[in-house]
Amino acid sequence: MVKKTVPSNISQLIDPIVLAFWAMGDGGKGFHLNTVAFSTSGIELLINALKINFDLNCSIHSRNRIYIPVKETYKFRVIVEPNFCEKFKYKLT
Repeated sequence: MVKKTVPSNISQLIDPIVLAFWAMGDGGKGFHLNTVAFSTSGIELLINALKINFDLNCSIHSRNRIYIPVKETYKFRVIVEPNFCEKFKYKLT
């Protein structure tokens, strides 16, 4: 499998709209963000960007995915919900 590359300046690029689109397209309940095609160092850059930009405490979970723990989901919803399309809001419940 080809690995995707995370730019080193990801924390300057990721904003609430980017996070919402990522969650709508790749997210799952719990909340997991699929990052299986990224290297561990890329995932760590993404986790750091989520901490810096949104004060979200995340970790690498099973199958190389970013996990947003239950205690962080309210904060996550507040950040992304204004940018979620109606048909994808079920992912936030």
